[in-house]
Amino acid sequence: MKKVAILFVIVLTSCSTNNFKKKNLLPIDSNLNFVISNESQSIGDRDFLSLFGIAQNAKDVKINFDSSGDFRITYKNPYLKGDQFQAFKGKFKKKFFEIYLEKKRVVAPPIYWVTQINRLRIAIEKDSTLVVERHYDHSGMILFMGAGSTFTSVQRYSKID
Repeated sequence: MKKVAILFVIVLTSCSTNNFKKKNLLPIDSNLNFVISNESQSIGDRDFLSLFGIAQNAKDVKINFDSSGDFRITYKNPYLKGDQFQAFKGKFKKKFFEIYLEKKRVVAPPIYWVTQINRLRIAIEKDSTLVVERHYDHSGMILFMGAGSTFTSVQRYSKID
């Protein structure tokens, strides 16, 4: 019985590292008005627009909150020769703004379990660097067979004065 308990603990234990230190963050509010570089400073080189599913090669991106409280991204469209924008709904949570691009859970334990989450947390560090933490979880289980993919990544974007 002791061996089964130890095996159970080992199977259900996982490790992760995250360099998203909340103590280095400034509170984000609806007065945010930044122009940032679209290129990431972090390992992985994920540009800012691609995090939101926007396939553009813009150099700079303007971010702010519109009058209805939505997170607004404005960028130059090289094909249309003008500015284009998209707005995303979200919520202020502690020192960051949280946007769910996808959030679906279907739970019928122990027979069926599906999780589909794509969440972005946007924050500002004390040196005016924009930080985006992306949490992605597409996993599922039927009876005792499970599969999926889960990861959390942090990208940093420099402010352009």
